[in-house]
Amino acid sequence: MSGWFYTKAGFVNDKIIGPVDKNEIARLISIRKLGKNAIVSHPVETNNEWVRLSDSPLFEIYERFNKELTQKAAKKKQEKTQQRRKKQQEIVVAKQEKKEAKQKQRARELSSQNKRRATTPSNDKRTNSPGYTSSKPMAPQAKKDYPYLSQYLRIAVILVDVTHGISFVALFASLIYYTYNLIQAAYSGSINAEGALLLSVVIIIGGVLSFYAILWSRIISLAFLEFVGVIINIESNTRK
Repeated sequence: MSGWFYTKAGFVNDKIIGPVDKNEIARLISIRKLGKNAIVSHPVETNNEWVRLSDSPLFEIYERFNKELTQKAAKKKQEKTQQRRKKQQEIVVAKQEKKEAKQKQRARELSSQNKRRATTPSNDKRTNSPGYTSSKPMAPQAKKDYPYLSQYLRIAVILVDVTHGISFVALFASLIYYTYNLIQAAYSGSINAEGALLLSVVIIIGGVLSFYAILWSRIISLAFLEFVGVIINIESNTRK
């Protein structure tokens, strides 16, 4: 029976498989079961000699198959290259469109600014024309809404200083007065030592608390007046 034989490596010895027709050999080559170094034999084509596939007529099938694989690989590579170039072109086009859109937006903004600048002189001319009265209050007119407020703030600061100064003086005078009376009562014997000690602690604690209360009131008052001044400056600058 005419057909091709080939060897297959086994656990102990190589196994001879065949006979198989040429189509089966071609299939085995296509699925890479037989390479160019495979050992094959044919009663007629190789005179029953075992030779490498590359030295047999089957090598034409092997070369044709490799050529097809090479062409497919080249085609696939070309398709990938074209896809990559297409993506790059799309990216370039997208960037160009984005750049053009920004330029158009900038041109529209410049056009709007030029239109506003063009209309500004006409508004000035209209305001300078006789008989024109603006509906918006001007900055000097706005200042007339509170012409003495800055003076009121300065007077308020002076009053805060005077009031808290008098409070501090009254506090120290009261401490001296109560301390003097306590000492006289202790020397005269009208109050015992425990009572004198208790009253002295009360006087000290009351004096400290009163001092911090007056100090805290002064800080709050000055901070509030400063805050009012800041608001006035901001409002005045805004109207300008």
